[in-house]
Amino acid sequence: MANVTFRLLFLCYFILLPLLFLSGKNIQFPREFGSVDMFYMFPNIWKYLGYCGSWLVFFFLGIFIILVVGNEFSYKTLRQSVINGWTRNEVFISKLMLVWSVSSITTAYYVLNVLVIGWLNTDTVYMSKVLENVDYLPRYFVMCWGYMSFGLLLAILFRRTGLAIIFYFMYIMFLEPILRWWLHSKFTLGNSRNFYPMNAIEDLTPIPFPMQIPNEFKGQEFSLFLNTWEAFTVALISIFVFLFLAHRRLLKADL
Repeated sequence: MANVTFRLLFLCYFILLPLLFLSGKNIQFPREFGSVDMFYMFPNIWKYLGYCGSWLVFFFLGIFIILVVGNEFSYKTLRQSVINGWTRNEVFISKLMLVWSVSSITTAYYVLNVLVIGWLNTDTVYMSKVLENVDYLPRYFVMCWGYMSFGLLLAILFRRTGLAIIFYFMYIMFLEPILRWWLHSKFTLGNSRNFYPMNAIEDLTPIPFPMQIPNEFKGQEFSLFLNTWEAFTVALISIFVFLFLAHRRLLKADL
């Protein structure tokens, strides 16, 4: 049953990435967004497909890693691995290799979709056009690591799949945004609200559509997103912290 669930999550990602993106051709966008066709051309496709894919990674890959590790706690697979001679460090490294493998495969699939869809929808293809937004390749890879590293940490902390999944969605969708917008609007000025771990991971592949600055921040030096290097730096630091805490917890956890 578990293997079926894992395969289903992967299948959903692989099917929905091009399907959801291409379905946008049937949507009427406001004029300020420009022609719908521009979303599918080089070099724009890198950022539009990257944003679409980030939602699928958040949902399917985050759940995937939580289910994998949570099931290993539930079925005592981790304990059996230690009994069979693995050290806890080796067990943790195996989880890192899983995250690395999944991130590599999903990023490669993202690039494949960019190249195929972009090639089919761009009238004249130049290498300079194709490579103009190629920085989205490492950004997408780090984004995958970010969501799965957070999922790995929660799975090891809670050791219960249901609780880990609930907290995963609650923190990303509600708790961190509440802290960012409510707390900082009262006590902190500037863009410090953007330097939260999951927000930085989201800002690696930010929403590419025009966004309106809230009225209360107009006239201030304010940005809705981190720039590329800020997002990279905060995301990499956050991933390191997630993995460090997950490793420390696994060393002490009752398997």
